[in-house]
Amino acid sequence: MSYLDELRTELAKRHVKQSVIDDILADHEDMIREAMNEGLSEAELNTKFGDPSRLAAELANSSETEEEAKEPVGGSWKTFALTSPELAVDVRLVNEDIAVRVHGGDELQIFSTASEKILKDYECDIQNGKLTLTAPKFKGFSLFGPVSNECSFEIRVPKRILLVGVKIATVNGDIVGTGLEATQCETNTTNGDLHLSKGLIGKLKVNTVNGDVRLENLELGSYLGSSVAADTVMRSIKVKGDMILNSVSGDADIGDAVADYAELSTVSGDLTGTEFYPVRLALKSVSGDIRIENKRRDAVEVVRKSTVSGSILIGGPR
Repeated sequence: MSYLDELRTELAKRHVKQSVIDDILADHEDMIREAMNEGLSEAELNTKFGDPSRLAAELANSSETEEEAKEPVGGSWKTFALTSPELAVDVRLVNEDIAVRVHGGDELQIFSTASEKILKDYECDIQNGKLTLTAPKFKGFSLFGPVSNECSFEIRVPKRILLVGVKIATVNGDIVGTGLEATQCETNTTNGDLHLSKGLIGKLKVNTVNGDVRLENLELGSYLGSSVAADTVMRSIKVKGDMILNSVSGDADIGDAVADYAELSTVSGDLTGTEFYPVRLALKSVSGDIRIENKRRDAVEVVRKSTVSGSILIGGPR
């Protein structure tokens, strides 16, 4: 991969606007052409211009991202001045959708689609470095579907802030997280879907019953996912440590992903991996089928595989 290609990838991971990426690459293309005309090799560009990842981080901090350009949902509800560079987040909701995104400002902002009359029953405050958002106790509560979903929230965190712990629990509401930098993150849903993208997270733990999970463009220290009937899709995922995925009847589709160790287990759901390169891989199935399709067939060490009545196939593209 060329220096410009690496820079493009790193800028996209940090959700810089495409128009800004194009301008940055155009500027650097001219400088790189000049440097190569002076005799510098592709390998020497890192020394002159800096590591693409580090350069992208610096450029992203001074550039507007796609997420920042989006209009927040609803109207402004609360604003908090943050004096510490770190923040914990604890969200407990029932039927409400919740999105957590980054922005370039200095204050933490919370937006909501609900009226002030509804919002007065919610608890929302920052104490001892932790943001807490808690829903009131609803009457007519149901585990099998939302009673009403007239309220949603969006939390915008300054991108200078490191999230030292994120816990989000919902029953029927969806969870969206974009651009998060966190030491650890845990999500729990019953029927709500989860979508996390473009983030750097140390430990990610996902628990869901029926809500589907989509993870993309993430760098993780470790991943532990557990689902009952939910489907899981993972795209462009880099896990430095262990990737553990357990499913009962939900399917899983993993593409363009790496890990040090991956353990995939299913009862009746099907698991598919494409260009999936853990260093070591363990597979277990009862009746579900497992298929791994990689161009580099010898790049993965299968340390264990077992099935009762399903099939396990490991090979190249069909």
